[in-house]
Amino acid sequence: MTLVLRYVDKKGQVNKPFIGLVRISDTSAKSLKEAVLSLLMKHSLSPSKIRGQGYDGASNMQGKMNGLKALILQGVLIISNELSKALQKKEQDIINAMLFLDITKERLQEMRDEGWEPLMDEIEEFYIPGKSKRRPSSITYSHNLRVELFYAMIDLQLLELNSRFDVVSSNLLLGMASLNPANSFANFDKERIMTLAKHYPDEFGELKFRDLSRQLDTFIWHMEHGDPRFSDLNGIGDLAKAMVEANLVETYSLIYLLVQVDFNFTYRNCNGRKSILIHEVHQR
Repeated sequence: MTLVLRYVDKKGQVNKPFIGLVRISDTSAKSLKEAVLSLLMKHSLSPSKIRGQGYDGASNMQGKMNGLKALILQGVLIISNELSKALQKKEQDIINAMLFLDITKERLQEMRDEGWEPLMDEIEEFYIPGKSKRRPSSITYSHNLRVELFYAMIDLQLLELNSRFDVVSSNLLLGMASLNPANSFANFDKERIMTLAKHYPDEFGELKFRDLSRQLDTFIWHMEHGDPRFSDLNGIGDLAKAMVEANLVETYSLIYLLVQVDFNFTYRNCNGRKSILIHEVHQR
């Protein structure tokens, strides 16, 4: 490895003196760092006053860029960890998954707005030991790194989350979870169920939408007062079956229709993520 210093002298001239040649056992970041520092100390040069630039083929400042990318990715993964675990649960807790989705997006936005300075402090402390945290504002590459790397990586993650879980999909998921009979309809939420129905205007016109609201009031009162035929149910499929067996399909016809919609709004695991498959539901 060769080391060349470039500086401007008192006369304003650019100088590029060759400092030395160092044999290194491997090209790991640690070995390169130790070799550079050793050579600088040999010439009584302080690393705190030097900015590094490494060339390896087409690479430019590759070590620092890789370190910065790794730190950004680490931050994104830490923020997304709880959401990932919620999506991978076998019981598929939709309510908590949507909660962690909102939290994840808010924390990523906070990282985008406020995380750049702490990140630069961390990366420069590693590559430039003893350097003050108060960086000069004249670092020419700082703005480009911030926009082209830091913002770009976070924006890509936010875009992926928003595309996979847009407002419509989130409303459908929450509405579906609100109809789930598990734990005695613990997640029942009339407002979310009505929002779900709005996404199916062919099945729920204005009059049916109003009637659905009334049916839901009666239905949840019925369920909360302990009908044993609806105890120990674990999913939308169980609810549909119980309604048929209890001969309540006509009584709660619009709720049964909505159950059919939900039953066809299926989800499955795919590489650790939920793939949403929406099927068209035709009323019999």
